Amino acid sequence: MTLDGENGLAGVINGKLIPFLALPINHVVDFLAQQFDQGMSYNSLNVYRSAISSIHLPCEGRSIGEHPLVSHVLRGAFISCPPQPKHQAFGTLKSFYVILWTWGQ
Repeated sequence: MTLDGENGLAGVINGKLIPFLALPINHVVDFLAQQFDQGMSYNSLNVYRSAISSIHLPCEGRSIGEHPLVSHVLRGAFISCPPQPKHQAFGTLKSFYVILWTWGQ
């Protein structure tokens, strides 16, 4: 697939101009897999899936984001590189209360 800048959101596949809103599912899946191979995180892939799903026409009676092939790619990304927590835990709840108690004295 190549991009066709003159026609806006469209791609050329096998000589035919196809709008991105109607790309075949295998192209969407390949795109997400390539992004993962280039180091994109699961959370970022999920954002891409949501964005594509919001503008893409339904495929096989489902939104693109709910298609089993897309879900399979994202599940694989989640399993191989699960998202890391944004905040580090600092200890138990008891140690938190001890710190709070000592600050008050």
